[in-house]
Amino acid sequence: MIILFANKFRYIYPSTAPLLALLYCLHTRSLSPCVKPINWNTSHGFVRKSPLLSLLERCKSLLQLRQIQAQMVLTGLIDNSFAASRLVAFCALSESRALEYCTKMLYSIREPNVFSWNVTIRGFVESGELEGAVMLYKRMLRCGVLKPDNHTYPLLLKACSCPSMNCVGFTVLGHVLKFGFELDIFVHNASITMLLSYGDLEAACDVFNKGCVRDLVTWNAMITGCVRRGLANEAKQLYREMEAEKVKPNEITMIGIISSCSQLQDLNLGREFHRYIKEHGLELTIPLNNALMDMYVKCGDLLAARVLFNNMAHKTLVSWTTMVLGYARFGFLDVARELLYKIPEKSVVPWNAIISGCLQAKNSKEALALFHEMQVSKIEPDKVTMVNCLSACSQLGALDVGMWIHHYIEKHNLFLDVALGTALVDTSVCLYSDKEARPFLSYVVDLLQNQNQPWLECWTPMLNDFMAWFYTLLEEEALCKELPRTAQIRLVSSHQEVYEPCDDSFALVDALLADRNNLLEHHPTLCMEIGCGSGYVITSLALILGQEGCGVNYIATDINPHAVRVTRETLEAHGVGAELIVTDIASGLEERLAGLVDVMVVNPPYVPTPEDEVGVEGITSSWAGGENGRSVIDRILPVADRLMSEKGWLYMVTLTANNPSEICREMRKKGYASKIVVQRSTEEESLHIIKFWRDFDTEVNETDQSASGFIGSLLTQIPLFSYWRGTSSDNKC
Repeated sequence: MIILFANKFRYIYPSTAPLLALLYCLHTRSLSPCVKPINWNTSHGFVRKSPLLSLLERCKSLLQLRQIQAQMVLTGLIDNSFAASRLVAFCALSESRALEYCTKMLYSIREPNVFSWNVTIRGFVESGELEGAVMLYKRMLRCGVLKPDNHTYPLLLKACSCPSMNCVGFTVLGHVLKFGFELDIFVHNASITMLLSYGDLEAACDVFNKGCVRDLVTWNAMITGCVRRGLANEAKQLYREMEAEKVKPNEITMIGIISSCSQLQDLNLGREFHRYIKEHGLELTIPLNNALMDMYVKCGDLLAARVLFNNMAHKTLVSWTTMVLGYARFGFLDVARELLYKIPEKSVVPWNAIISGCLQAKNSKEALALFHEMQVSKIEPDKVTMVNCLSACSQLGALDVGMWIHHYIEKHNLFLDVALGTALVDTSVCLYSDKEARPFLSYVVDLLQNQNQPWLECWTPMLNDFMAWFYTLLEEEALCKELPRTAQIRLVSSHQEVYEPCDDSFALVDALLADRNNLLEHHPTLCMEIGCGSGYVITSLALILGQEGCGVNYIATDINPHAVRVTRETLEAHGVGAELIVTDIASGLEERLAGLVDVMVVNPPYVPTPEDEVGVEGITSSWAGGENGRSVIDRILPVADRLMSEKGWLYMVTLTANNPSEICREMRKKGYASKIVVQRSTEEESLHIIKFWRDFDTEVNETDQSASGFIGSLLTQIPLFSYWRGTSSDNKC
């Protein structure tokens, strides 16, 4: 059981591959862009004719502004709404920005115009004071005199483009519909950008597809949103649609589409877009050049990346970091180190990159050596460094470094986010066999128990499992209990035409193991596996249920007779009895087993392949899933629906390319709820183990759903409008 829990947590919290991939994809975002000063000045005729306002346009400090404001009060110019708005604009947007004074001035104006409210909201948004921007909007509504305009809502939607403000964002979107600004191109684009920032691609696509207005900014927002969510194929498809509508791309478009090539690791497509940039004379800006370098590095063409790097007149820290990471990732550590020491400015970012690259090259010793070099160079490590070093500790079992990091986190009181928390858990599991690591494990358990962070709420079941595992570990060591270890199943038989257990089989068994208590309480009478292969999964299920599951009947099917023979021998070697049938899915069994199967496990052929490979004789049929890997899955789902009992559970392996969310929606229409119980990433694929169960409350009226759409659902937010305005519409400022 200890080994199983260790394996379970290594996959539930996979430290090395996914975290390194995350760092590799996002390292270029670790630098804040240089924000240009906002031009608040105007050449309005009224300003040119007024000496005081002309003087105000040349104002350089808050002291000068107050002198001009005093003169405007004496002359009565302050009562002019436009003149007063120029004072507000200076306080909100100039380099001498003073937001507190700005709001005081806004509230003191007798009849402020919409521009004054908008420019103050913009000042708060540009300064990162998002809640202040929202409160200003609320006060504007309470005044009851002025209504927001089409310039107000892009600012507000930008302010709400933070996942923690999604409730406010949807309310503002309801106001957009209330006031009829949904057809304004700037509001439309800001709405899409906000929805994408929440990760709600489906809603953003709904707004995009049903919108009557589109421009280049709209397309760029959608392409960039898809890329940020890792949906590179969807981004590429959007680009082709944009081409078909004869919308010419710009630098932002090319950065997004080249980033999608990086994710797909499609070198030929990346080169095609690089040629397009050259042939159409697009300016090779620093961000675009960095995106091209990043694409070539990720696609393995270091020479092309180096040529771009050498030709850059001005190399940013991102440029240096990209090349350092590329050389380290492919094992050219000497070149990476040489570049590292040539970087003009000292920063932790390239050091994190080279350490991360070493880990991707499976060179953990060098990663820790570089960490020591980094300390000698007096570069202060950050949380990313800690995650990298913990990953190296996991690979090497380096307890001393793990303990040092433990003390460092305590000493510097580092905020425990999802990446660092996951790395700590993973390292703890890797070091569980070392008795000297017990204090480290105890520290991690105490740390997780005492943290009160929102991200932990989502992970609570997994973290509870981890802590339960740790306490169980201590109990087992004390009591020397011997527990069954299903991870040590012996495959006593094999055949060259039978698919042997791999990551997908292990993930499916881990999902069953994680659900063991629920399975025992479920009291299944009939368990079935479709596509039994080597017999690893059905045997594991029987051993997981163990003696407490006595009286359970097992059935397994496979279209491959060699697989049925291998499964029979594996089951017999472990003392498990089961009925084995050579058939396609459950052909010939549907009438006999209809409504009887309590637990069904399926590891279907899910790999996207040409359709002519589906169902062919031999081992290919065990993985060939046709277009999008869905051909066999789509045949299995209705069969599973007919065979499962009212309390039936279905565990199914899917790949990201299979579009698991669409599979869940299809099953939802049949009355099934679902959840992903295990998610596992490898170098080649991202696996999801989905559990389905009958829940008739989830049935959806398809006609009603298609008629309403996302836009219609937003109308339910509009009753919140009364809350925003306050209890009385007569309230004044």
